[in-house]
Amino acid sequence: MSNSPHTPTNIEAAKPNQTLLEARRPLKEDIEKLISPYRHDSAQKPPFSGRDVAIMAISSSSTEYVDEYKMVWWTIENFAFFKQWSEYNVACFLFHEIFWNYDVPVMTKTVTDPGKLDNLDAYTIQPAVARLSLREHLEPKREGTFRFLDLPAELRNRVYTMLLDFSDAEISVERYKDRLLSSLRCRACVRSEALPIFYSTNVFHFRDLESVGDLPHGLSANQLKYIKKVHLHVDIQQIWDNNSDLALVQLNTTLAPAARGLNKLLPLEQVTLTISDSEWLYNWSELESYEEIEEMQTLLEVIAKAKNVQVFPAQGQENARCDVFNSLVQKTIESMQ
Repeated sequence: MSNSPHTPTNIEAAKPNQTLLEARRPLKEDIEKLISPYRHDSAQKPPFSGRDVAIMAISSSSTEYVDEYKMVWWTIENFAFFKQWSEYNVACFLFHEIFWNYDVPVMTKTVTDPGKLDNLDAYTIQPAVARLSLREHLEPKREGTFRFLDLPAELRNRVYTMLLDFSDAEISVERYKDRLLSSLRCRACVRSEALPIFYSTNVFHFRDLESVGDLPHGLSANQLKYIKKVHLHVDIQQIWDNNSDLALVQLNTTLAPAARGLNKLLPLEQVTLTISDSEWLYNWSELESYEEIEEMQTLLEVIAKAKNVQVFPAQGQENARCDVFNSLVQKTIESMQ
């Protein structure tokens, strides 16, 4: 594997009491120097990809999280070339690579914009990860060859973890792209060493019951066996129908394959459940509890086999009956012991 003997001396590893913004400061200064030649030259297109510029915008922000509007405006204000573009085209340039292909492990959350009706997605990135992603522009030109496989296995595993541990975020199974693992295609032995770390370390998010029922989503049995942490959104009211009998049939039809899909991932270390149910129990006059849903117990029995189970309300579902669902999980766990 080609690499450089140069080791950066200013990697931003945040100290225990150091804030993210303080840890970003050295990188922010390097970015300012890097983009300086392109601030006023509108004829010269900057030699950076949309992915690179998006990371620079996040890392240069005075706030921990940055929404898409601020990233677009940072780009326009700091590169004369992009002042000629529409905001829409700048947004497409920035976001297509970085967010649709999971090309860099940004973390995201939804924020409320006081001046707008809609919520916004906002993004952040750890400075060490950002520097690694921008190393082509920030580090000296690479020379020579480094024999990576000559390193002890313990050190190789530490490198794999630095590259592939996105545990501060989550990986959407529906949007997962193998491009995320493109750095491992150089050698089969490297891939075989790193894949277990990638799949066992990260949290894989299933947006609804149907998506977990659709497993394997192109993943091989060898990949599935390493997955240890999942986040499942149990969105029951999405299936709600004015006809309660029909809705109950639909729900059971969805729960059964979801249980079979989740069973393919056993044994699991962690299952995180987010619940959306604040309306359905009130709207179905004939259905008063989870116990009346035939296939719910089948799903609970699979969930209960995980070492750790956590239940939270989904966003905007503060009235979700998490306590009820959690008590059912605990009851199932006790009955299986």
